[in-house]
Amino acid sequence: MTTKRTVQTLLLAAVACGAVAFGYVAGTTMGDPATPAFYTLAPQAATGHPARPAATSSAEPAFYQLERQPEVPTVTLPDFADIYERVSPAVVSISATKFNDEQSRPGGRLFQDPFQWFFGQPDGPQGQRPGQPRREESGGTGFIITPDGYVLTNYHVVEKADIVRVRVNRDPRDKEFEGKVIGTDPATDIALVKIEPDQELPYLPLGDSGALRVGEWVMAIGNPFFYEDSVTAGVVSTKGRRLDGLSRDPSLDNYIQTDAAINVGNSGGPLLNLRGEVVGINTAVSRMGQGIGFAIPINMAKTVVPQLRESGRVARGAIGVTIQDISLLDPDEREYWGLKGVTGALVQDVTPDQPAARAGVKPGDAIIAINGDTLGSSNELISRISSHRPGEVIQLTLLRQGRKMNADVRLQDREEILYQETSASRPEGSEPQQSPIVHQIGVRVEDLTAETRRTFNVPRDVNGVVVADVSVRGEAYEKGLRPGMVILEVNRKPVTSVREYMNAVEGVGPGGLLNFYVQAGESRNFVTFRLGDAAD
Repeated sequence: MTTKRTVQTLLLAAVACGAVAFGYVAGTTMGDPATPAFYTLAPQAATGHPARPAATSSAEPAFYQLERQPEVPTVTLPDFADIYERVSPAVVSISATKFNDEQSRPGGRLFQDPFQWFFGQPDGPQGQRPGQPRREESGGTGFIITPDGYVLTNYHVVEKADIVRVRVNRDPRDKEFEGKVIGTDPATDIALVKIEPDQELPYLPLGDSGALRVGEWVMAIGNPFFYEDSVTAGVVSTKGRRLDGLSRDPSLDNYIQTDAAINVGNSGGPLLNLRGEVVGINTAVSRMGQGIGFAIPINMAKTVVPQLRESGRVARGAIGVTIQDISLLDPDEREYWGLKGVTGALVQDVTPDQPAARAGVKPGDAIIAINGDTLGSSNELISRISSHRPGEVIQLTLLRQGRKMNADVRLQDREEILYQETSASRPEGSEPQQSPIVHQIGVRVEDLTAETRRTFNVPRDVNGVVVADVSVRGEAYEKGLRPGMVILEVNRKPVTSVREYMNAVEGVGPGGLLNFYVQAGESRNFVTFRLGDAAD
């Protein structure tokens, strides 16, 4: 027995000594365990060698060495359950009922409503008797923003509804209210609904969507597929997303994209930050991808709600120009227009007899500030102008051929400008006179004659030379020139014939910048080229 205990004691001592020895080796080879190892390989001055760890011998050149990176701060997330408990009493379910004659039911339309593209056409109850109006039921979500019962939701949730009903989620009385649509703004898909409660209601605070950061946690509450009071969480995927071709007014698009699940029935519900503040209105989800949802920034709603309460609609200012973001211009275009280091919008076209034209704004002007405040982008220009009401006067700061100037513009109603009917004159004329000419940039132009106007459908009041062909190998094709477009100006000089066009082009030396003012359909824009050297 004694011998056995002695052997056990010796074995334990050997294990202990081995552990101490291993700890010593680990401590000397792995460094200070208290120092966080946020490191990455960083290239040094010498190049041309494959990445490898830092040199272990002083005789070996250290092409790479370990570079310490800043630590990522640790964030403790609030409990989403706590946020939900606090905000959910102010979230409501909305049902909308529409009555349609069967004979007037929409069907076979060429153009589908953009929000039906996201959510589909709701189905009404089956078994309707012939000759009876068709009853269509749909629904969504909303949230209370004042204790006296004002509710925010999406326009497409209550669009053309004959009956709107609002039920407060988690209300122990399970009370349903009749809702009155106070105002709608189809352009931003926002609607304001009013209910008449018999006591003050819980409501949600509105946060600042402009302060949201990509990657920030957000939470959505709604009624997806009519499963009431559902919660999802995710992060802000990006900001300022546009849904071109799907929105009613894409130029106003400024969506928050999130991976917090948004589904049919979530429309109109709140997107909340970790403080329980509303930062967006859940609006749409892409059918083509999972985890891609979109919400209207709450800051946009803040500008809309006062007008909806006051007049039931939103009147936005507009000036009547077509613009391009200066940041999207290539280096040659920036050099030609003298816009290096400048932000804002380049005016591509000015609509006659509208505010910008009356104030003297011209194509080629760069709008860089409004009322003295510098613009960061063309989207900001649209947003800032839209935030003013028709009839107000704003001051635009322009850059014209390197010279700064101001223009006072009295705004007009955006709907009047965007949706007014326009007509184009049909061409008439005589026989063609000039033969086509091919230039080094890969553009073949022809005079505008009766035949070419008919061929390319160019209105009579448009003067210039028509692009008859464009080489797919040339820079002109890369810049977007296509047959049928009309070149109105070359380097800001009008051209009305092939001869004038050639004289203007040949007046630019090798390596110089060539700027075309082009009409395509009803829109106009500038296209800038750099001519090749003589040896090219």
